[in-house]
Formats: sequence, structure tokens, C-alpha cells
Amino acid sequence: MTAVYESATTNVSVSATDSHETNLFQPSITIDKTGDTLSKVGGRVNYTITVTNTSSADSPNLVGAVVDTMLGINQAVDMAPGDVVVINDTYTVLVGDPDPLLNTATVTISPVGFPNVISDSDDHSVNLFQPSIDIEMTVDALSKVGDGITYSITVTNTSSADSPNLVGNVTFSLTGLASEPIDLAPGASHAFTRAYTVQAETPDPLLNTATVTTSPPVSERDHDQR
Repeated sequence: MTAVYESATTNVSVSATDSHETNLFQPSITIDKTGDTLSKVGGRVNYTITVTNTSSADSPNLVGAVVDTMLGINQAVDMAPGDVVVINDTYTVLVGDPDPLLNTATVTISPVGFPNVISDSDDHSVNLFQPSIDIEMTVDALSKVGDGITYSITVTNTSSADSPNLVGNVTFSLTGLASEPIDLAPGASHAFTRAYTVQAETPDPLLNTATVTTSPPVSERDHDQR
């Protein structure tokens, strides 16, 4: 700023100058949310939330909180320029959760000593599949000691179309029948047979149960038995 004084009587001008410099910083923040992309009811979804102070180096600290309502996160942060805060959490998918499962993390902060409010948010979507399996077994209704009988078994993957393969095996309650490996895409079926010769000590009636046990190849897998 410059001030100038001029005398009306002497025609003399007097001036003085002074200046002041204000440092202009640039506050900014980013948040990034990542996690598993595929899960199911009862499965656990792993999330990672990364908050980065992207302010200019001359900025004051940014103070505020990271909030993720679905995960129950409300974490205070105090971050210098360049600081990174990483939050890891998990969520167990509940019956009735929407498909896809979408949730959002938000960071809201202010520079220390200033009223400015700065925020950023990021969401993440998880596809929820519905795994299910069906097994059917048929056999002759009548036989006798010394006769051979044949069990016909069909396993069908009745999962939703977006499910991963179901992998496992079929086992039998009747001793001597070998298990059968299963690896089925949604909608696919696998048919096979098992032969058995009726023994003198075989109980009457002869009861045999086939059980299919499979798992989708994701974390926290649950078994589906029928």
C-alpha cells in the first residue's frame, strides 16, 4: 500500500510504502474405498478405506472424521500434508441386504484454525450371489441277497447365475460306495452311478443316503448340505 501527501502551499509531495504477504495454502483430501466384490448372506466382506491428505506442503493439519455408517466407523483424524490413514474393517452380509450391496465412506475435515469444511466420499459395491445345490438318487425298489443294485445320482447346481462354481463331493451312508467329486457351474448337473451287491448281513430294508457337500470358493465359505 502506498500513501502520498501533497502540500497545497509548498508543492512538496511526501510518500511512504508498506506491503504484506499472505501465504495461500491449498487444502485437499481424498478417500478411496476398496473391498471384496463377491459375497453371499452369512459371508464376510473385507473393506479397506484409505484417506490421503493431498494438501499443499504449507497447509496446516486437517482435522475431522471418517464415517462409514454401515461398518459403524466414526474415526477421528488429524493429518499433516502427505499423511495417509488406512482403516480395515469387515462386514457380515445379512438376510435382506440389497443386491448389489452398496455402501459409502466419507471424510469431512477442516484446516486447523480455519472454518473451511472439506469432504470427499467413495462407495464400494459387492455382488451378492445365492448358492444352492440339489441331489436326487434313485434305485430299484426290490432286490435280494446276492443281487447287484445300481444307484443313479444326479447333482444340480441351482445357484443364481452370478454364483461361482460349487466344489465338493457326494458321500454315501452305505459302506463300500466311493465318494464322487463335484465341480459345477450354476445351472449345471452331474449324473453318475454306484453299484452295490446285496450281502447276507445287509439290513432289511436297505437304506442308503447320498449327501452332497459343496462350497463356493470365496472367503468365509459356508457348506450347503441336502
